[in-house]
Amino acid sequence: MSKEDVFNQIKSIKGSIAYMSRHSPHKLAKEDMEFMEEPLAKLEIAIRKIKNIPECFNLTENELQTVHEEYKKLRQEIEKIDLQRISWN
Repeated sequence: MSKEDVFNQIKSIKGSIAYMSRHSPHKLAKEDMEFMEEPLAKLEIAIRKIKNIPECFNLTENELQTVHEEYKKLRQEIEKIDLQRISWN
């Protein structure tokens, strides 16, 4: 995994959230949530790798901060969608 892979993963998560956001939360199934959660999990793994072997990613402090902020924001968006989905049931 490289720096470009990390930023591509962020784009992938944003795309999956945008796609699922077109649907009403009450119509989403657990499998739909997994469509968003799986790329988020891959980003979480990348963040762990960055922490353990930062020299392989060559991220600047600003880029690293951006990755952490994006992860937090995306995780919160997915959690919000899941809460909305659950509250309809």
